[in-house]
Parts: sequence; C-alpha cells; structure tokens
Amino acid sequence: MKKTIKVIIVLVFAFSTSLSAQISFDLNFFKKPKAAINFGYHSGGGGWAGFDLEYLPHKRIGVQGGVGILSYGLGLNYHLNKGGVRSSFIQLSYWHQGFGERHTQSLLGPTFVYRFKRFVQLQGGIGARVGTGPSFDTEISSPLAIMYSVSLYLPVK
Repeated sequence: MKKTIKVIIVLVFAFSTSLSAQISFDLNFFKKPKAAINFGYHSGGGGWAGFDLEYLPHKRIGVQGGVGILSYGLGLNYHLNKGGVRSSFIQLSYWHQGFGERHTQSLLGPTFVYRFKRFVQLQGGIGARVGTGPSFDTEISSPLAIMYSVSLYLPVK
C-alpha cells in the first residue's frame, strides 16, 4: 500500500511538473502586451492626423482599426517575428479618406510597418483606388496611390 502511494505521488509530481513547464512556456505570450495604440500623421486611414488600435489575437496576427480627421482605416497584420506588438509587420490596409461631399478616395493595398523598439513607427505602401468621391481630383489618372504614415505607438497590456 505504501509503495502504491509513493508511486502515485511520484507520478502526480512528474506529471504536474511536466504540465506546468509546458503551460508556463505557452503563457509567456500572454505576459507580453497584446495591443498597441498609435497616434500620428496619416494614421487612422490617411487623414491629416489620427489614431489606430491594434489587437493581437495570435502571436503574429493582428487586427487594426482607426479614425483620423475625415478618415478611417482597417488593417489585417502579419508580424514578421514573435516580438508581439513591438515587432514590424506587413499589413493589408483599407483607407477611406473623406466623408460625404468631402470624400476623396478609398484605397486598398499592402503596406509595410517598421516599428522601432520604442515608440516610433513608419508605414509605407501602395494602394489601389477602389473608390472615389466628389472631392477627388479628376486630373489624377493613376489607379494607384502611395500610402504612408509616421506615428508614435504605445503597447497596451
């Protein structure tokens, strides 16, 4: 009987140690910030100024949305390394610039966002014009537009 109890105790200890080692490895992801907010020039869909909020439901996949002065934007992000919200990423972006009579254009395209380790991010890419509004300059013949922003970001836990 004592031998059986000792075997059970050893097995429970071994199992719990193995399980806790696996869980602690996976839980490291949850200790990192899973969201970031950024403010800056052309943030929030390419308006003069705005902000975005990014949330990471997975280690490398993020979803982002934001608003700016007369604009809004959405994005699906793929982070290039496991650095969480502090890492650089590739984004499929949608920018809607202007509302009503002030609607200029809507853009859809890939952008690259470089995030420095602390607080600064730069974004650049090319967007295909998927819509135009009354304020669009008809002399522009290119179906593409440059998408860029410069902003400060803050990780949020």
